[in-house]
Amino acid sequence: MNTNRSPLMAEATPSETPAPALQTNRVEVPPALLNELNRFVTLVRPYGLDEPIKPEDILHVEPDRVGPKARMVLATKTHLAEIDRHNLLRFFYATYDRSNPVAEPEAKQEAMRKWSQATGKWSPEEALAETYRIMERLGIRFKVSRYDVDAPKLRMKNPQGDTVEVTPFYMIKLYDTNDSMVIDAEFRIGELGPGRLTMWWANLPREAYQGATKQ
Repeated sequence: MNTNRSPLMAEATPSETPAPALQTNRVEVPPALLNELNRFVTLVRPYGLDEPIKPEDILHVEPDRVGPKARMVLATKTHLAEIDRHNLLRFFYATYDRSNPVAEPEAKQEAMRKWSQATGKWSPEEALAETYRIMERLGIRFKVSRYDVDAPKLRMKNPQGDTVEVTPFYMIKLYDTNDSMVIDAEFRIGELGPGRLTMWWANLPREAYQGATKQ
């Protein structure tokens, strides 16, 4: 089990280049896309999402790519998702709450300061087990040949000015029998455990999806 410091976490300070701002034109959201997004939200309960997303919460809908790999991007104020032409969610992240916040520099620094509040108890083994449970809920089946788990510890100042050691993020990568990374997941810890998902990327054939677990 690999618990070395992740290159992603090596960025101690925010990037000087701000992320492009999302347009906020209210658009029609195809029901099938919203249904798939909320299927994911209900089954996974990502960080910062306790209720299904309403149509009015969607601020941006945009096609990404064409042809067999065509996808639609849906964005709210706090989350972004990509759904493919088969209405399967392939990519999801929490905009501000993940380990690389998408925000202007000042907002990014503020988001990173909150990592000091990650005092909940969790473990790399629990993060890996939760990844497998998410796959089961989403109906994903494939043979895992190997995995990487990264849970970097950080020393930070908390709001009281004390130095604390925290493990805000747990990153999981799963590989198939061709040694290709097909699942990339990131979990975040708050003041309490367990960790909740802040990023999910699935690069799997449609045949690997065999129906979601009902709740």
